[in-house]
Amino acid sequence: PAAVRMGSGMAWRFNPGWVEFAASTSGGPEADFLKELCLPGQVATDLLCSQFLAFARPPTEGSLLSAARRVRRIRTLTPLILDCLQSSPWPLRPEDLEAFGKHWETFENETWPSVSSSEADKAQIFRAPSL
Repeated sequence: PAAVRMGSGMAWRFNPGWVEFAASTSGGPEADFLKELCLPGQVATDLLCSQFLAFARPPTEGSLLSAARRVRRIRTLTPLILDCLQSSPWPLRPEDLEAFGKHWETFENETWPSVSSSEADKAQIFRAPSL
């Protein structure tokens, strides 16, 4: 999950600030590690979680919306990891991620026309889930 309960509060397992850092940093071992391991790893996690949320049990609107939120995050992060996927140990191909995201986008638009992919909504895909 993107966030986990730690005692009485929430702790981010994935910090959206890392995306900005990776996008703005041109080099260095920390930036390389983030670009090659962390961001593709988050995309892989979201890919697996989206499938679990959508298909592990009988789907509900809530589980499908949660899965769709994960896929929106994949669509947001994919352009940021295109340059580093070849050197990353994660077995992800950009064209597959883009096709997967497009398939879900079509599903979302047909199922929930009111769900927008505006810039404001992009900020919401990184929020901590309600527990």
